[in-house]
Amino acid sequence: MSQTIRPITEVDRPSVEQFQRDLYFSAQPVVMRGIAKDWEAVAAARQSPLIFGTWLKSAVGSKEVNILTGKDPDDSTFFYDDNLVDINFERGSMPFDRFVDTIIESYGDASAANLYLQGTEARNLSAELRNALRLPYAPASSEPSVWMGNETTAQTHFDLSQNVAVVVSGTRRFTLFPPEQIANLYMGPVEYAPCGTPISMVRLDSPDFAKHPRFEEALSHAQQAELEPGDAVFIPYMWWHQVQAKGQMTMLVNYWWNEYDDFGSPMYSMLHTILTIRDMPPAMRSAWKAMFDHFVFGDGAQSMDHMPMQMRGGLGPVSPAMRQNLWRGIAAGIAPHLDPRRNQN
Repeated sequence: MSQTIRPITEVDRPSVEQFQRDLYFSAQPVVMRGIAKDWEAVAAARQSPLIFGTWLKSAVGSKEVNILTGKDPDDSTFFYDDNLVDINFERGSMPFDRFVDTIIESYGDASAANLYLQGTEARNLSAELRNALRLPYAPASSEPSVWMGNETTAQTHFDLSQNVAVVVSGTRRFTLFPPEQIANLYMGPVEYAPCGTPISMVRLDSPDFAKHPRFEEALSHAQQAELEPGDAVFIPYMWWHQVQAKGQMTMLVNYWWNEYDDFGSPMYSMLHTILTIRDMPPAMRSAWKAMFDHFVFGDGAQSMDHMPMQMRGGLGPVSPAMRQNLWRGIAAGIAPHLDPRRNQN
C-alpha cells in the first residue's frame, strides 16, 4: 500500500480541563502524548516485559480469563476465515498468570499462536488493577477495559461510544476513518461480526483494490498515529479504527462512554428501518425519506411548533416517562411480527 496516511493531530499532555472543554467537543480524533506516563503499570512496562509481567501477575493472579487464539500464526488479524463465513480464531480460557507467561516465553517463536485477551473490564480481573488504571479524562462511570496479547491486530471497526485508549505496554498503531466513509469501507454483517461489532471487509495490511475499489477513497480520508506506553488517543463516536499491536507483551486500556446510551442503540433502529422501508418501491421509500429528513435529521425542536406541547406526542420533546411509553408502543408493534405463524404461507 503506497498511499501516505496523514497523521492524527497531537497534543502533549493536555490537562483534563483542556480535554473536556476543547478536544472532546471538537469530535475529532486527537493523540494525547504522555497522559499516563506516571502510571505504575507504564513504569513497569518501560523497564522490561518480564518486570511488567511480574507486576501484572501480582495484581491479578491466576484468575481464569477468556482468550482468543488465532488459528494461523502468520495472520495476526482477528478476522473471518478464507470462506468469509467462519472466523480465523478460537475462543477458550486459561489462568491469567499462565496467559502472561505464555506470551513472554513465546516471543520470537514464529510458530507461536496469536493470543488475545479481548476487552475485559479491569474490575473483573482485580480491584488492584482497576485502581491502578484510573483516568480522570474519562467520566467516573467509565470502567477501564483491558486488551492484552502478543503482536495482534484488531480489524477496522467502530464503536457506539466515545473512546479514550491508553497504551500501557508495547506500541499501538491506530488507523482511523471518519464515519462518513461508511460507503467506502465495505462493512461486514451486523449479526455475524467476529468480535461483536461490525468490521470492514478490507484488510489494511493487504487491500484488494480490484475487489474493493472504493477503499482507495477511504484511505485518502484516513488518519494514523503510533503510540508508545503512556500515550493515549481519543476516538470519537463511530469513528472506524484499526489497531495494530507490536512488542513482546502488549497491553491497551480503554474507556468507553456514551451520554445518550439511555436512548437505546441506533443500530436496532437502522435494522428496523431496513426491515420496514428499504425494500419498498422508490416512491414509497422517498416519502419516508422526507419524513425522516424532517423529524429525525432536520430541526426536531421546531418540527411540531404548530401543535400545543401536550399534543406533540413522540414527535415533540421526549421525557424519560414518555420514552418508556414509546418503547412499549414500539415493542407492541413489533411483537406480532415475531409470531412464527405469520410467515408460514
